[in-house]
Amino acid sequence: MIRGWMPATLAILVGCGEASKPVSTTSAPSKTSASSAGKPVAKADKHDHPEEGPHGGALATWGDEEYHLEFMVDHDKKESTVYVYDQKVKNPKPIAAKEITVSLKQKPQVGLTLAAKPQEGDPQGKSSRFIGSHSALGEVKDFEGSIIGLVDGTPYAGDFKEGAHEGHGHEKKGVESSVKAAHDKMKVNEEAVGGTSFERELYLKPGGVYTEKDIAANGNTVPSVKFAGKHWAHDDDLKPGDKICPVTANKSEAACNWVVGGQKYEFCCNPCIDKFVKWAKTTPEKIKPAATYIQK
Repeated sequence: MIRGWMPATLAILVGCGEASKPVSTTSAPSKTSASSAGKPVAKADKHDHPEEGPHGGALATWGDEEYHLEFMVDHDKKESTVYVYDQKVKNPKPIAAKEITVSLKQKPQVGLTLAAKPQEGDPQGKSSRFIGSHSALGEVKDFEGSIIGLVDGTPYAGDFKEGAHEGHGHEKKGVESSVKAAHDKMKVNEEAVGGTSFERELYLKPGGVYTEKDIAANGNTVPSVKFAGKHWAHDDDLKPGDKICPVTANKSEAACNWVVGGQKYEFCCNPCIDKFVKWAKTTPEKIKPAATYIQK
């Protein structure tokens, strides 16, 4: 039987002071979360919906329960299908998106893109079904991760987790051995990356709007290693048109950059990158487009 839940968030980071408050509104809570954020929606009894999707899949939630997403896997086809439903998981709720992203929390991490495959009855330009494939989906096990997408310019992210169900055979020693081997391999890779365990947890694991593609674009590394030996001036003599740090509003350094949500952001120092990536993973509503961080 498949069910969803939300893992504990990362510890709050210590960095530079925050910049101005964000303007976008969204959130990435699980359906079992006690709190949520996002656009106001019609009054309804929250959580008044099934524990699993109509196809028996694990559920993720976007916004203030505006959308529910059902994660399904066909191990033989190595294919994942995500269905988008309304607040009570009763009717399809098509969205105007060409694709969404699924980030699987496993070792090594896996990110896959699911393309829109409209169902019968979906309006032109919208889809309530998304399909994608990856070799990792051929492994018979319970998956967990995040479903990430953009709806009308607002980023959303929600977590899901499959529960143990018949046919997965986790009790078999062969499966246990393969899981241990994957864990050992990941541990070796992390040690090769360097940095602290805190940095590796933050930067090498996707979450929210921080994706596997972002991790690859940043070189599968951490700032303390990537920018080792470099010092940033923290220049606050700003002129109109200067790029500014998204966290402190100091003048940013072009070389001190990090990719988040597919966009390159410039910062004034490494601790600000820490805080910004933490926002991207736990409170993605704080993330504004990179082009908005300009001195006026």
